Amino acid sequence: MKNKRNGIVSLWKFIFAITILVYHSKGFYPNLRVPVFNSAYIACEFFFIIAGYYFAKSVLKETYEKETIGEDTFSFIKKRLKKLVPYMLIAYLIIIGIKVFSKAYVATSYYINSIVNLLLLKEFGFPGPDALGHFWFITALYMALFILYPLVKKHNKNFIYIASPIIVLFGMGYLFKNWGYLDLSHSNWNGFIQAGMIRGFAEVNLGMILYLISSRLKDVKYTAFGRLILTLLGEALLVMTLVVTSLKLTYNKYDFIILLFISLGILIITSEKTYGYKLLSNKLMYYLDTLSMVIFINHLSMIFLFSKLNIKGLTPNQTLLCTIGATIVFSIIEKAIIDSKLITFIKKISKKMFIKE
Repeated sequence: MKNKRNGIVSLWKFIFAITILVYHSKGFYPNLRVPVFNSAYIACEFFFIIAGYYFAKSVLKETYEKETIGEDTFSFIKKRLKKLVPYMLIAYLIIIGIKVFSKAYVATSYYINSIVNLLLLKEFGFPGPDALGHFWFITALYMALFILYPLVKKHNKNFIYIASPIIVLFGMGYLFKNWGYLDLSHSNWNGFIQAGMIRGFAEVNLGMILYLISSRLKDVKYTAFGRLILTLLGEALLVMTLVVTSLKLTYNKYDFIILLFISLGILIITSEKTYGYKLLSNKLMYYLDTLSMVIFINHLSMIFLFSKLNIKGLTPNQTLLCTIGATIVFSIIEKAIIDSKLITFIKKISKKMFIKE
């Protein structure tokens, strides 16, 4: 029986989640001296592409039913967003709580408009503060999946063969022509849509293309030497991505070269032909996979918390290490509680209180 998940992908998702944490910390901790991940926003490319890859892998197995396509699409997105809501709500409450208890003056409109972030509406042009601004990624990702789900389900591989390359070329070309880099999220309005939405949509389509290519690679039988080369090359491309983000080179045309590195790296590590596939496809890696999104959702609230605590005696670098550790530990505990049978029991009781069976 084949593994449902790829341990190499799981490990890299965890690594890239941590790089984003370090990257965002530099905007909160003065005098922080960490000579790595200066442009780790590029990690979002990995997440968008790998999401598109597994989206195609999942949807292409489904059967298209014209009568229920609308309901199926809604259920697809609802099922996935529902898992994130508890974590998003807790992260939101932490940020708001810190604002209140730190006695930092902010207008009442800040608290009201911050709900826009929680409801994932800021990317559509609604006013909202930068609190939890990283939620733009969730908006861009799930809006892309919401649009693509009925199209891919109806047209199957034909959509990916014909439409996806066009979307990738026009989308990436538009971003390159107008901005020249990929650090585009909730602050790049083009008069109709945030550039971050275009970024996500194009890269999810790129991930779907890589899935079709990768599925063919799985049929190729490699020699031991060939598998060794694939193993080294796949990891080297992703390691090179981390190295280049530390050289302050990516805030320009190099973003698109790194996008190529990431794409080729994903193509190789998802082929299931590398030595690392069997070695890392275990329960620990699968757990890190599920923990990665929780870390991503929590990281900004933890950074904000430690920036306000301003613990005496800690250097900025030590504060960063504490933030990383606290984010991981908090995410583990939070996930264990939310996934527990107790929470399931509370949900059932709460439902019975308001809804008759």
